[in-house]
Amino acid sequence: MKVATLNASTPPRGFQLRTVRTGTTLTLTLVGEVDERERDEIIAALDGGDPPVAVRFEVAELRYIGSSGLAALLHAWHLVAPAGGHVELIDPTRPLLRLLEVCGLTDHFRLRTTDRGS
Repeated sequence: MKVATLNASTPPRGFQLRTVRTGTTLTLTLVGEVDERERDEIIAALDGGDPPVAVRFEVAELRYIGSSGLAALLHAWHLVAPAGGHVELIDPTRPLLRLLEVCGLTDHFRLRTTDRGS
């Protein structure tokens, strides 16, 4: 059995989710790593309250996202697209963009880069 230990040079695997609702737009800021547990937290935030018309994900500080995280992004798209809404990814990282390209999903999201992401 292999046990991973954390020391001063190994940062803890962390995740932070911040949400702000302005009118019909829900903004979620994702920081850290998104895996299965975090996916469920994101989906719960999306499903709480009245359905948004637009969802914005601020992802500049996202260090890792895999298939579970991608499932959360697609959940947002399925939530808003039928009513003509959209999902916007703010400052997507190169690995996230690559994941979207490989999966053929770039047309599902609006992509925006700000001064912070450059």
